[in-house]
Amino acid sequence: MVSFGFLSCPYFIPTERFDDGGFVHPARLPLGAGYRGRCGAPGHDGAVPTDEELKDACNLGYARNCSRLPKERISDAVRFSIMRDRDGQISLCWVSELNYLPGEHGSLEYDSLLQRWIAMHPEARVQALAECFLQSYLKNRG
Repeated sequence: MVSFGFLSCPYFIPTERFDDGGFVHPARLPLGAGYRGRCGAPGHDGAVPTDEELKDACNLGYARNCSRLPKERISDAVRFSIMRDRDGQISLCWVSELNYLPGEHGSLEYDSLLQRWIAMHPEARVQALAECFLQSYLKNRG
């Protein structure tokens, strides 16, 4: 099992890499790199965060200082890990956390030979995070 244990804000919808963001250790970020994107929090759908918000909140989980973070929520962060990478099949595990405790969880499947998802997350926001996590994993795997 290959595990990265990265967290990301469950309301962040990454759209492109943010390589010029000035992150000290971009490879240590929850998705393996910094990303630009938009907010998917209720009432703020599509809001474009500032560069500072991207660096201090959106690219990280537990962004409690974020003004758009809903007071009532089921998740503070989403953790991804690679469970298996064998014979072209990559299994990812995801866990939603609230107050540093695990909540909902499940697995996602990607076929690297066909370059398509076999099992996706039901929420588009979390699926977008998983796709960025996988992209970083594949890039670093070599």
